[in-house]
Amino acid sequence: MTAQKYVRLIDEAGQGPALVVLRIVASPSKSVAVLAKDFRVLSFAIDPKAGTLDAVRDLDAALAERNVTEAGIVADTSAASTAIAFAVARPGLAQSVALLSPSGSIGDVSNLKAPVLAMFGTTDATRSADAAKTFCRSIPNCRLVYVYDAGQAVDDERPEAVSAALQDFAVRREGYLVNAKHGNLYP
Repeated sequence: MTAQKYVRLIDEAGQGPALVVLRIVASPSKSVAVLAKDFRVLSFAIDPKAGTLDAVRDLDAALAERNVTEAGIVADTSAASTAIAFAVARPGLAQSVALLSPSGSIGDVSNLKAPVLAMFGTTDATRSADAAKTFCRSIPNCRLVYVYDAGQAVDDERPEAVSAALQDFAVRREGYLVNAKHGNLYP
């Protein structure tokens, strides 16, 4: 077993298809308990000082040690660039990418093959609805969802809504649909 320097497993729960949750904070997502009913959820904390390539390398090693060959990737605000870089580097392993209030630079997405779900809170004071739309347009195969009555911490504020969307997206991937009338979860 190889020790990872920048990525640390903080929780593993459930059985079934793998979902990898990436967070900068070292506490499990509030959605893990719900998601673990249908998925094998592996939650990792990424060292905030890690470079993206170092975190991708360590995550790849950590998943190999746990015999994960396919997974949906879920990333919180600050882990978005790592999730995207991992999906580009490991397209066969990363089956889908869900970004929860992504921020910062996401890097080169031209080779990204996995479907992407970008979730933003309707009361997020850090970005406008137009900024969320612009973010999603910059990523190939991206679906934009607004989580009703949530700020930037959509997963902590509305875990039931986020869990429902993540479950559906992880299963349907390219077939995931958002109501064309609005993109709000539970308006």
